[in-house]
Amino acid sequence: MDKNSIGHNIRIARTVAGLSQRELADKLGITWEMISRYETNKVSPLGRVIKIAKILNVPATFLLG
Repeated sequence: MDKNSIGHNIRIARTVAGLSQRELADKLGITWEMISRYETNKVSPLGRVIKIAKILNVPATFLLG
């Protein structure tokens, strides 16, 4: 996984926040499988970056690398 990718940064921020993929997914109203796809860069989360950043309490620029 590219260490500068959005997916990698989401995984780091989610882990630091102490959330599982399922917990983050529940807060976003999506499935945990979609979080997994974001974190493995199979699907782009660009449409949700601001909401993800707010939930994880990080700046959107952190997620964007």
